Amino acid sequence: MPIRLLTMLIVLTTACGDKDEVDADEDDSSTGDDGGDDGGDDGGDDGGDDGGDDGGDDSGDADDADGDGFNAADDCDDGDPDIHPDATEVCDGVDNDCDGDTDDDDSDLDTSTGSTWYEDADEDTFGDEDSEATTCEVPTDSVTVGGDCDDADPDIHPDADEVCDGVDNDCDGSDDAGLMVPDEHATIQEALDQAVDGDLVCVAAGTYNETIDFGGVNAEVMGAEGAASTVIDGGGTGPVVTVASGESTAVLTGVTVTGGADTSGAGVLVNRSALLLQEVVVSGNSVTGTSIRGGGIYVYEGTLDAQDLLVTDNHLVVSSYGWGAGLAGYGATVTLTDTEISGNTITSDYVAQGGGIQMETGGALTLDHVEISGNIAETNSGITAAFGGGLRVYDGIAVTMDHTRFAHNETSSGYNCGGAAVSIREDSKAAITNSTFTAHQSVCDTYATATIDLSLVTVELTNVDIVGCWTEGGSDTYGGAFYLPADTRVTLQNTSVSDCTTSGSDEGALHRSDGFFYAYYSNFYDNGDSQFGRLTGIVGSDGNISVDPAYTDTSSADSLAWDLTLTSGSDLIDAGNPSILDADGSTSDIGSHGGPAGADW
Repeated sequence: MPIRLLTMLIVLTTACGDKDEVDADEDDSSTGDDGGDDGGDDGGDDGGDDGGDDGGDDSGDADDADGDGFNAADDCDDGDPDIHPDATEVCDGVDNDCDGDTDDDDSDLDTSTGSTWYEDADEDTFGDEDSEATTCEVPTDSVTVGGDCDDADPDIHPDADEVCDGVDNDCDGSDDAGLMVPDEHATIQEALDQAVDGDLVCVAAGTYNETIDFGGVNAEVMGAEGAASTVIDGGGTGPVVTVASGESTAVLTGVTVTGGADTSGAGVLVNRSALLLQEVVVSGNSVTGTSIRGGGIYVYEGTLDAQDLLVTDNHLVVSSYGWGAGLAGYGATVTLTDTEISGNTITSDYVAQGGGIQMETGGALTLDHVEISGNIAETNSGITAAFGGGLRVYDGIAVTMDHTRFAHNETSSGYNCGGAAVSIREDSKAAITNSTFTAHQSVCDTYATATIDLSLVTVELTNVDIVGCWTEGGSDTYGGAFYLPADTRVTLQNTSVSDCTTSGSDEGALHRSDGFFYAYYSNFYDNGDSQFGRLTGIVGSDGNISVDPAYTDTSSADSLAWDLTLTSGSDLIDAGNPSILDADGSTSDIGSHGGPAGADW
């Protein structure tokens, strides 16, 4: 038999014999039980428990670096424990729940982490309440404040002022909600008598023949269709409108005030109170008497704030002293914006001061985009005086003028006159920027002083044009543009003075008796045979020049129609103080259209 086959038979015989022996002894063998129990139990328990537990924990730590319970295969950021498939999606620009979507793109977003927005189509900073959306990103044309009841009209929103137009302007759920004249109340005064603080008195178009007194109520009287259609006519008595009982927020809007006659404030009287005028015309009021003030408006130790105001064709006819045909103030604070003071006159037998405006005895006057034109202060007999055709202030008034135009104002007197445009005296101060003084004249039988008459004051002019002054006196004529007596300080920069003359053919720019005058980076041109009285060396030093300004157009007889912008060849371009820049960043031009606000006309 081959050896290989014999070997296989021996192996098989041995294996079968072992099997039979184990089966025969199976029931009686305690050794088999111990071996199975010990080996199986110990080996299985120890090996399975220890190996399984230890091996499982070690393996898990290796695959879950941030310990958030998700291994790297499922966790989209295994370095941040707050990012994993079970996380809450919040507004932070991150895919928190690892579903591939972020913030607003994720339908599982917790919207409480976003912001609430409202569409603001009319850009009034209030949104349409019905367009509310809570998102992470800011939706187009949206704001965080709702409540706009008409998102197509920027004048309608919760912060708007309610006006008399039949519309709910302030979105409070009611239209106008005012005291209606004449539908509910026959007269304006009747409505005011029923009003309380904060009420709106809506006055329909028409002429109301009455005078009114706010009587201490901080209400608003509003002409529903504006000043052209709503007239309060005092019928020769006055004042037409009185605010004199301590009012602090009284308002008069959209009316014409006319037909007033009184010794003080024939049109509007503000006495130790405060009044806001908006879109109001004060016209056709007159006063005849002795020592009278304010043909149009008089403010006594009170406050007047006016916007879009027209004061015109008001008159004082005086036997002695007359102050402020258009507006007068005593110890008052007056702020005028977008206002015109024009065509007002004082005619006096003795003293006339302030054809347009007169203020005295402390207080402040602020003019912003104001026109003062065609006003006259004149006297007609004897030893008389007229000062300040356009404006007269004295005794501690602080004056600020910006973008203000003085034109065609006049003073005339049988004896002494001056300051056809402006007379500023006695401890007052004035800062004048980006303003113009054009076509003024003072004509007096004996003494005449300049277009800008100054005494005991401090005045600073920056970026100003003074063009076309005429001063005519008898025996004494003092300056075409400026008159500076003792204790007066005047500083000019970036200012042009041109075409100013006197009847004496000299001192067209300035007469200085003993005051302080300093000009730098300014222009003095064509101001008579000798431009400066008692001063030399002005032109040619400190940046001062003498050239034709080369304005765009000064051809009209009405200087209000002049265009005082500079032509491209003007030597005033970039000739101002290098420390002052035009809006384009270049050195300031000399004149009213130079400087950072030169174009704001």
